[in-house]
Amino acid sequence: MNSEYKYEHILEDEDRHLILKLVLRGTKADLIAEWYGLTSSFIKAKFQKEYNAKGIDIGFKSEPYYKDEMDYGNTNISYNMNELSKQELKFYNEYRDTLF
Repeated sequence: MNSEYKYEHILEDEDRHLILKLVLRGTKADLIAEWYGLTSSFIKAKFQKEYNAKGIDIGFKSEPYYKDEMDYGNTNISYNMNELSKQELKFYNEYRDTLF
């Protein structure tokens, strides 16, 4: 069974609308084809050319931001008074009593 037949007669309206949304969001044709049992060339011909949509790949970060998983969301920020700018020191000295 070819992709055109499957798209027109097997998939439901909801699936066809979702495929269009995925294409417009930039999901790669290979992934969409795999999820719905279609060919990527069919997806490209049917949607990407018509809507001028292209799949994007933003990559990924290979190193974690934190070494310990429990540090995520930790907001204990510490400052050294020697690292503050003149404006920050002035603000700190003027509003020290109202800040804490």
